[in-house]
Amino acid sequence: MLETAILYIAVLVVLFLLKSLILNDLTTDRARKMLQEGATLIDVRTEREYSSSHLERAVNIPLSDLEDKINVTAPDRGKVILLYCRSGIRSFIGKKVLQKMGYNHAYNLGSFGRARRILKKV
Repeated sequence: MLETAILYIAVLVVLFLLKSLILNDLTTDRARKMLQEGATLIDVRTEREYSSSHLERAVNIPLSDLEDKINVTAPDRGKVILLYCRSGIRSFIGKKVLQKMGYNHAYNLGSFGRARRILKKV
């Protein structure tokens, strides 16, 4: 029983670390510097999630609309774009969508909580 619990805990720790390594592109310091230099911050959560709480500088473009609406917010494909969502998964997908469209400076900040912590010191 104890061995099983230890195994579960170890697996959860590994999954958490992998998620952090795979989904989050930037260190906190690098993300803050990009924001200070004028990066566009995009919240890819739904409109309902955004209206309930969002970061002050963020523009809401739900992931389902990203491909169709990004050119209004960021017509310059060379601009730095930082994305976030609730957990980091939708923003990871959004980053991949933007990269396929030629936005070579799109990055995933990860979760709403991480993005909020990064923005606190900008």
